[in-house]
Amino acid sequence: MHRSTAKLSIGVLTAALCCLAAAQNRSGNVVFDSETLTLDRQSNVFRLTKPRITQGDMRIEADRAVATGIDTDNGKWELEGHVRMEVDGIVLEAEATTFSFSRQQLTRFDMRGSPASVEDRSSARRRPVRGGAASLQYDHTERTLRMAGDAVLYRGQNTIRSCSMVYDFDDESFESADSPDCSDNRMRITVERPDGQ
Repeated sequence: MHRSTAKLSIGVLTAALCCLAAAQNRSGNVVFDSETLTLDRQSNVFRLTKPRITQGDMRIEADRAVATGIDTDNGKWELEGHVRMEVDGIVLEAEATTFSFSRQQLTRFDMRGSPASVEDRSSARRRPVRGGAASLQYDHTERTLRMAGDAVLYRGQNTIRSCSMVYDFDDESFESADSPDCSDNRMRITVERPDGQ
């Protein structure tokens, strides 16, 4: 790729990210960087290596990314390889994720892994929370996590298992959820007894 094309690509992406920052001013500016960036001008597809995106207390990293379109109405971002997202003390890790937008806000993440994992490290949490499933759908606006595919959630000494469930980070509640891939939506809760009891 010619140097002028690379400068143009970075300039276009920077402008797009500035628009994204303006649209998301309730959470602060967006800061973006990557090791390499290429643009296919015919398809308007960006390819990035080692992308890092931060906004407010949200931080997202991955091995590589593909961005189709550069606006918050039609653009789609797909990250792959060692995807890690941190926000509000919550850590989500997966093999791949897709960003979704709502009202020009980056609000939802569809994460896939074997399994994808979640850990809530917030100091305000009454009990430690961690878990995993084949897919995690995190809604930043609602602060909920839909877990599907052998979902398991560890809360203190309790282990909750279900084919599919939804966890609410604000009130620390959980419930089973319907899923077309689940033939049995029952939940199983195991309470571990402290040693010696």
